[in-house]
Amino acid sequence: MLIYITWSLVIQEIKNSIYNKSFIFLTIGLFLYPYILFLLTFKSYVFRDALDVFTFMFEGILPLLFVFLTVIIYVSKFSRLLKDRFIIYLRMRAPLKQILSAGLISNTILTFLLFTTFTFSLFLFSFYIEPIFSLVNYQPEVYLLTHESTILDSYNRHTFTQLLERGNFIYGLSYSIWIGFNAVVYSSLGFFAILLTQNLIGLAFPVLFYLIGTFIFGYSEALTPYRMADTIFPFSVTQQSISSSLLVGGILLIINLFLYLFTFKIKINSLENTL
Repeated sequence: MLIYITWSLVIQEIKNSIYNKSFIFLTIGLFLYPYILFLLTFKSYVFRDALDVFTFMFEGILPLLFVFLTVIIYVSKFSRLLKDRFIIYLRMRAPLKQILSAGLISNTILTFLLFTTFTFSLFLFSFYIEPIFSLVNYQPEVYLLTHESTILDSYNRHTFTQLLERGNFIYGLSYSIWIGFNAVVYSSLGFFAILLTQNLIGLAFPVLFYLIGTFIFGYSEALTPYRMADTIFPFSVTQQSISSSLLVGGILLIINLFLYLFTFKIKINSLENTL
C-alpha cells in the first residue's frame, strides 16, 4: 500500500512539474541556448570534426550554471512547497516519509531524463544532423591533420572520447548518461540541504560546492583532474582517465547516500515535528 502511495505521489509530482510554466520555459531555454549560440557564432571558428561541434555546443555559461540549473528543475519547487507549508496538506494523504521519498524520486527522474535527453540531442545534432546540412566546413588541415589522423586525434582529445573507439553512438549515449547522473547527484544535494536546513539557502549549497571545488582544485596540479566542472565538461583540459571523473562522481553519490540515511533514518522524527 505504501509503495502504491509513493508512486502515485511521484506520478502526480512529475505531472505538476512538467505542466508548470516555469519548467516549460526553463526546458525550452535550456534546449535552445546551444543552438542559438552555435548559429550565431560557428562561422567565426574552425572545426576539425563533429566532435569539435559537439564540444562547442557546451561553450559559454552552461558549465558555470550547470548545478544551478539542476536544482531549479525540481528542488526549487520542492523548497517552495516547504516554505508555503503546503506539505501540511500532503501529510493528510500520506506519511511524511512517503512524501519525501516521492519528492526525491521525482527529482531523480525529472532531472536525469531532462539533462540526459538534452545532451544526447546535442550529440545527435553534431554527429548526424549537422553533416546532412553541411553547415560547417571542417578544416582539419589547420590543425595539421588529415581526415584519417583526425579520427585518431579524437580518441585522445578529451576525457570520455576514449569511448569513440567503440563507436560514436557509444560515446554519445555514455556521455549523455554521465551528464544526467551528475545532474541528479548535485540536485539531490540541494534536496537534502533544503530538508536539513529548512531554508531556501539550502539551494545554494550544491552550487557553492561545485564552484568552490572547481576553483580550489585548480590550484593544485595533483587535484586538477578532479575539478568539479572538468569532470563533467572536460573540454578545456587534456584528456584524463575516465576513472578520475568516475571517482568524483562516486564520492558525490556516497555523500548523497549518507545524507539519505541520515535524513530518512535519523532525522525523520524531528522532521515530523517541524515540517
